[in-house]
Amino acid sequence: MRIGDKKYLVSLGVAFYPEKEMLRLNKQAEEGWHFVKMNSLGILVFQKGMPQNLTYSVDYFTGSKEDYAEYIALYEHSGWQHVTTFMKRYCYFVSNCPAAIFTDEKSYQTRIRQEWRQQFLQSLWVTLLGVLFYLAGNFFFGGSFDNWPIIYFAVTLVAIAFPVVLLMSMGTIKLLYQKRTKYYNKPEKFAKKQNIVRDTVVLMILGAILGGSLALLL
Repeated sequence: MRIGDKKYLVSLGVAFYPEKEMLRLNKQAEEGWHFVKMNSLGILVFQKGMPQNLTYSVDYFTGSKEDYAEYIALYEHSGWQHVTTFMKRYCYFVSNCPAAIFTDEKSYQTRIRQEWRQQFLQSLWVTLLGVLFYLAGNFFFGGSFDNWPIIYFAVTLVAIAFPVVLLMSMGTIKLLYQKRTKYYNKPEKFAKKQNIVRDTVVLMILGAILGGSLALLL
């Protein structure tokens, strides 16, 4: 969608498809649309400008607030200009140099492992919220789920199972793209191997199986 000199696109999912997302940003820059930020709704914002051949990359920051300035300075010293940071973790950089942001496979493996571990730990808060919903449901609607409003029951079920769903998604993506880290210095080639439609269908099927199993257990 375009509004004036700005363009808006829905993110493909920076957690699971950073390579494909960055290839998308590169192509937008070639057309004169330069990435500005990703808002809280997951919408990519672009500013109209001159067409340029640029290389975008994203890294996951795992340090403290005190380390942030030094972290950004390190990348900028290496020729990567900081564009924006999403959720205080996903740091976007741009360069007119085609060199990859990661220098070896191990560093890319570490980046993915740290990111997914931190996301899983944060997801446990959603489960805690789900447990509170469950206790409140028992208090207000009784112990039988048949008496619970269907929307309330669905929200409670999703919240409790969220970490499991996240782990399932991570495991599925890892299984589908087992050679991902070998493309640490060729993200654009790996991006072409990513199939979001297929992955979504697979995850929906697995999610339906998991949801049905949890519903039967409860």
